[in-house]
Amino acid sequence: MRHNGAVMRAVLLVALLGLAVMLPACGGDGEGEAPPADEIVAKAAAAAGGLRSFHFRLAHENGTTPILMGLELVSAEGEVAPPDRLQAEVRAKAMGSVSVTVNVVGIGERAWVTNPFTRQWQEQRDVRIGDIADPARLVVGVLQGVREARVVKRTEVDGADVYQLAGKLDSGALEGALPFVEAGRTVSVEVWVGVDDSLPRRARISGPLSAGEGDDIVRQVDLSRFDADVDIQPPE
Repeated sequence: MRHNGAVMRAVLLVALLGLAVMLPACGGDGEGEAPPADEIVAKAAAAAGGLRSFHFRLAHENGTTPILMGLELVSAEGEVAPPDRLQAEVRAKAMGSVSVTVNVVGIGERAWVTNPFTRQWQEQRDVRIGDIADPARLVVGVLQGVREARVVKRTEVDGADVYQLAGKLDSGALEGALPFVEAGRTVSVEVWVGVDDSLPRRARISGPLSAGEGDDIVRQVDLSRFDADVDIQPPE
């Protein structure tokens, strides 16, 4: 009986060891269960390029982005209808420290901004949305320019199942998406891409895009409400 008990324990031990070996292959958040990172990125770039509209939120950590009218952009949220229509509420700093909120409409080569103090609409001549922030070009620029991409894990963003990827980017890929970008700077990027639809849910850019920005500056853009009905018109 003791001999039979020892045999049973040995069999059980072998079974448990086999299960332990199988579990990492069957689950977990690692890269092993995901497609190649380059394949995920390519599909995400194609999906982003085909969007009719989306909602966005752009935010900063440890810094701001200079935009028109001497303002420093802190955050922006609104709707985009690619390739060149945007309406958003922008939170910014004026004169270095005064917090203001302005509304922005951009259509092609025309842009309108509410005066931060009078709240009246003012058309800005020869201004396009890239002189403020162009979320569509920002996300596509990250996806098309990322190198050394790798899958970090499988996780969730706003309830959507996504792959989180990380890589490097030359800042020149974002020229035209944000003002005052200087090419030749290497920054770290992360992208969260839908598992089922390949849509980019989030992009995070860590590092300075121009001289004078701190090494710890981070920009993050979140996307949602894909292909919703959006009608962006000049303000009355």
